[in-house]
Amino acid sequence: MDIPAMIKVEVNTASNMKSPQEGARDAARHKAAIDALAVETHQPIERIQPQYEQVVQRLQQGATVYEFLSVCALRNVRQILRKSQR
Repeated sequence: MDIPAMIKVEVNTASNMKSPQEGARDAARHKAAIDALAVETHQPIERIQPQYEQVVQRLQQGATVYEFLSVCALRNVRQILRKSQR
């Protein structure tokens, strides 16, 4: 399953350009987070992925450090899912 472009971490400034290897690691990290959350919550990936992508996109806008973006997105989506189950 390919990670959609919207959740790949893109940095536009020359001083913060990521290597292709870093981009691939970020994509793998996001996919692993989506898969783990789907298993943890017993929800289909088709339900988790759009919410995750939306959260990542929002977090990217103000981010200066991208290494922990998947961790923050995972936590936020988990909270969203918990609220929707109430």
